[in-house]
Amino acid sequence: MKENKKPQKSYFKIYKELMGPRFKICKWLIILVLFYSVISLINSLVFAKYGIDYALQSGKWSKIVITAVAIFICYLLSDLSFHLAWNISIKNKKIICIDLRQKVFHKMINFDTDYYSNHASGAMLHTVVSDIETFADGGVWNLIWMSYSIINIIASLFLATFINFKLSLILWAVIPFVSVGSYYLIKQTNKLYDKRREINKYRLGHINEGIMGYTTIKNLNLDDRNIKEFRGHSTKYAHLDFSVGLLHQSFWRFFDLAVFICLAIFYYLSYKQYINLHISLGELYLYFILFTKCLYSIADLAGELDYFGEVMVAARKIDGALNHTCLVENKENIIKGPDKLKGNIHLNKVTFKYPKGETILSDFSLNIKEKEKIAIVGRTGSGKSTIASLIYRLYEPNKGQLLLDGQDYTDYSLSYIHSQIGFILQEPLMFDDSILNNIKYGKLDASLEEVIEVAKLVGIHEYIDSLPNKYDSNMGEGGVSLSLGQKQMISFARVLLKNPSIVILDEATANVDTETEKIMQDSINKFFKDKTCIFIAHRLSTIRDVDRILYLEKGKVLEEGNHDKLMEKKGKYYSLYQSQFINKELESI
Repeated sequence: MKENKKPQKSYFKIYKELMGPRFKICKWLIILVLFYSVISLINSLVFAKYGIDYALQSGKWSKIVITAVAIFICYLLSDLSFHLAWNISIKNKKIICIDLRQKVFHKMINFDTDYYSNHASGAMLHTVVSDIETFADGGVWNLIWMSYSIINIIASLFLATFINFKLSLILWAVIPFVSVGSYYLIKQTNKLYDKRREINKYRLGHINEGIMGYTTIKNLNLDDRNIKEFRGHSTKYAHLDFSVGLLHQSFWRFFDLAVFICLAIFYYLSYKQYINLHISLGELYLYFILFTKCLYSIADLAGELDYFGEVMVAARKIDGALNHTCLVENKENIIKGPDKLKGNIHLNKVTFKYPKGETILSDFSLNIKEKEKIAIVGRTGSGKSTIASLIYRLYEPNKGQLLLDGQDYTDYSLSYIHSQIGFILQEPLMFDDSILNNIKYGKLDASLEEVIEVAKLVGIHEYIDSLPNKYDSNMGEGGVSLSLGQKQMISFARVLLKNPSIVILDEATANVDTETEKIMQDSINKFFKDKTCIFIAHRLSTIRDVDRILYLEKGKVLEEGNHDKLMEKKGKYYSLYQSQFINKELESI
């Protein structure tokens, strides 16, 4: 298996990759905002120099009207450029959201088992929903508004210095204090953002677990505890959200105070300068506009940088999902397999350990012949399900080979292997869809007649036919409207419809009643007789008729043979079988 280690990418590279073709549009948006900023400054200049110092002082209506028209045209141009940039950014936000959600969801669907074993559902849900929304929102408009603020700061400082150098020293003097205060407040806000994000991840995970595990919660009478825990997560999130809002308000009040103090000094000094240095009234007005524009642009920039930190955290999460290297992936040069495998399986000196666990199999070999029926039994943790997962290629050996019909199975595509193997789990997954579509997941292009045929074979047709909507009846989320036995029958029907060469049954009848188990067992014996079958079994009564039984302990085959031979041997298998038989007898008393 591959190591999942990559050098950390820069924020700019991540941003550019996630934006994709939209990155070029951002450049044009920045140009529009630049135009908006320049026109706004020109408008102020026109009003100050031509309007106040020339037109108003002349007292001529023609000049005043020309000034008003010029100001109106500048306003119209700036307003149009701003709204054009705004509309383009909103449109691009929607496109980016749709594009990234499709990419991340497609990637997550194709993640291997290891990823889902090490990532909470709440965190994945948060990435698909919240992180992408944050990035799409901030990645476009946030960047544009930061550009606008930077342009305003530079232009305002330049013009203020040009108008009157001495007065501009007030502005230059206050900028370091404002910047230091902004840095401190941003740092504190980012800490709160991180905490809020973590709490929200747990909150979303708790909601997901509460919905998916409601039966267990009811059975264990954990309703009050579950509600209490959720209330705790929600309360923490609300407190952090309030703290973030309070800090934001403190941030802006800090700027208001700074601007108030500076303007007081400015008014005093500007008055003196106006008398002594003969600064015009228009220049005084213009200096006031530039002063406030510069300081509030610094405030805007600080606020946007604060939000940009959250945007880039979200970007890293999205990038991590999109560029996650799975432990199990297709090779570059895969080969096309035959339409149907014969079903020969050979594990050749296989060594395997889970990424965060101890070695399960060491130099393990097993040969399963075409159409052979074998059962793998043993205590919990002996390696039974690991072997099934390796054969289905949910994981790959660390060492050794796994061959299908003599061919290394990594030479085939994952989709090909999964199409050739039917995997029936102890608790089958049912989708919130019709019974017809749930069965058709075994073969998407199957006709209704084919679905009815396999439903009859597994003994579920009569029940389905008794429903008001028959095969169009909705099963509900997780198949809530069906019993466990009925869901397992539908799972069997899926595999029959799929018609694979190899069938793996991982405790497939462990949680069903005796009658349903017998129906399933008859179906297995009748319809899987021409397939290679691997039974992972705890209930030993279901495997008495298989060709070969392997007793595993700590990843080693301690006993091997059919049921009768192993019972005669009176070893590990015999003891396990007897203990189950005795327990069953005690339960019947």
